[in-house]
Amino acid sequence: MSKAFHLSKGEKQIEVLLFAIAIISFITVIIRIYSENNGFNIDYLLAPSLFACYAVFFGILTYLGFNKRDMFIKWSYPIFSIILLIITKATKNDNKAKVISLKIISIAYLLTSLLMLYGLVKMLFF
Repeated sequence: MSKAFHLSKGEKQIEVLLFAIAIISFITVIIRIYSENNGFNIDYLLAPSLFACYAVFFGILTYLGFNKRDMFIKWSYPIFSIILLIITKATKNDNKAKVISLKIISIAYLLTSLLMLYGLVKMLFF
């Protein structure tokens, strides 16, 4: 059963931003593959830009997880449904399981974003 998500104007803008970041990251990977096949190396540009895209992407998802829960569930539904299923069986309370699942996934996304930022800083300055 699918749930219809009704987004406000601000949420639609955030969704467009997430799509744009995802497209930029895919284009970065495609450029990397193209440059590898043609024998020139621009990894010094592509790797930091990919890490920056991922850090921003997961940072926005973390914000959504803590503030706009319906939109967060829309963007991370497969992971959310698996974790919700596991926690629901453990706690036997649907509302509490949903809150715990959202917090677990949000914290995981926050850690991912921070690790991407750490990798970006390490690549650029060390």
